[in-house]
Amino acid sequence: MQLLLWARQHFSNVGNIVDISIAQGRVVVVGDTHGQLADFCWLLRSHGPPTLENVYLINGDVDVFNLLPLATRVNSEVLVLHGGLSRTNSATLAQISAIDRRRPIPVAPVNAEDMLFFDLMWADPRAVDGVGLSAVRGAGCATFGPDITRRFCEINRLRMVIRSHEVPKSLSGVQVQHAGRLVTIFSASSSNLDTTLTSSTISWSPGTAHRSMEEDDT
Repeated sequence: MQLLLWARQHFSNVGNIVDISIAQGRVVVVGDTHGQLADFCWLLRSHGPPTLENVYLINGDVDVFNLLPLATRVNSEVLVLHGGLSRTNSATLAQISAIDRRRPIPVAPVNAEDMLFFDLMWADPRAVDGVGLSAVRGAGCATFGPDITRRFCEINRLRMVIRSHEVPKSLSGVQVQHAGRLVTIFSASSSNLDTTLTSSTISWSPGTAHRSMEEDDT
C-alpha cells in the first residue's frame, strides 16, 4: 500500500512523456502481465534485479494506470507506449505532451485530443497502409498501418515504437511489424481467454540492436 501511495504522488507530478537516457547498461521493456505475479517473478529472475544499469520499463496494466505517463522515450530514439499510434498521420510528441491525462480515458472521443489519448491506449497495428476500425475490439477502436508508423517516426525523429496491449497472433510474446519500426511485447503467459502464451520482454543497450527474450511457460 505504501508503494502505491508513493507511486500516486510521484506520477501526479510527471509529464506525459518521460525521457530516459542510458549511457551504459540496458533497458528491459516489460509488456502486459495481467497481474500474473509468477510471470513477473520469472522476469526478475531472468534479467536480474533493477539497478541503475539494469533499468526496467513496465509497459503493462498496473493499479495506478490512470496516473501513468502516456509514453517513455529512450535515448531520444525509441518510444514506448501501451496501445498504438493515432489514426491521423500527423501526431507529434508535443501533442502527446499536451494531453490532459489525469482523467478517465475517453470512451467516445469527441475532439482531436480525446482521439489521440484514446488511440495511444487502445489502437492496434494492421498489415496494410491506412487506418480503419477494429472488428475485434469494437467501441471505435482504431487500427493503423505501416504508413502511419513510418510517418510518425519521421515526424518525431524516432527509430522505432514499442507497444504492448495485444497478444501477438502467433501467440509468441513478441511481434515485429511495419518494416521493423513497430514491436509488440506481451509478457503474460496466459490471457483472459485462457490461452497459453509465450511471454516475452525486449531489451537493448546503447549502440546495439534490440534483443527479445522469450520463455515458454507451457
